Amino acid sequence: MRLDGCCALITGASAGIGREFARQLAGRAGTIVLVARREERLRVGDLGHFATIDPARLEQILFVNMVALTVLTRRLLPLMLSRKRGAILNVSSSAGFLPIAGFAVYAATKSYVTGFSEALRAEVRSKGVSVCALCPGPVNTEFMQIAQRLGKQPYMAAPDFVHVSAEDIARAGLAAVEADRPLAIPGFFMKLAMFFVRLTPMSILRLASRVTAKRDRN
Repeated sequence: MRLDGCCALITGASAGIGREFARQLAGRAGTIVLVARREERLRVGDLGHFATIDPARLEQILFVNMVALTVLTRRLLPLMLSRKRGAILNVSSSAGFLPIAGFAVYAATKSYVTGFSEALRAEVRSKGVSVCALCPGPVNTEFMQIAQRLGKQPYMAAPDFVHVSAEDIARAGLAAVEADRPLAIPGFFMKLAMFFVRLTPMSILRLASRVTAKRDRN
């Protein structure tokens, strides 16, 4: 699928990866609709134990990452199917492949996004509509600052060599859409890491999650 001359709806377009999608499509798309909501930079991530998460913040994460994405897809998909042409690129996360203590809700919602995208792809691919889940790892955006709880010690940052720029992530996502790929994991090290993660028995992943939780308590 070629994106030149397309009509694109981009959510989260005021910053980070969404803004990069808008910038990179600006010279290619025929029409771009930009959507963003910045009510105090709407907090859609949370670093900390689930039992102490602010209930309002919990609802925001669930609504933005799952409900809004699903409802918006339901609204737009029938038109794509009627035209037998279209593409959906859902921004998920590599966090969705893992049970992450201290990041439980965000990681779980991204697992939903990836699973939803895979199932939807199976339903509509033969009808001319492509669906792809973009699963970046660490990226230098404002996300971690927003996700950090006030008054809490910063979480250990991922090493620099695994970070991928928002520009490269957006480029990888658009390339995946044009190539009709089901999944895109930008960055060599994240591709390699997620390959091994997906081969690792759940018992070992659970152990790693418990170790992370114990470290955070200390």
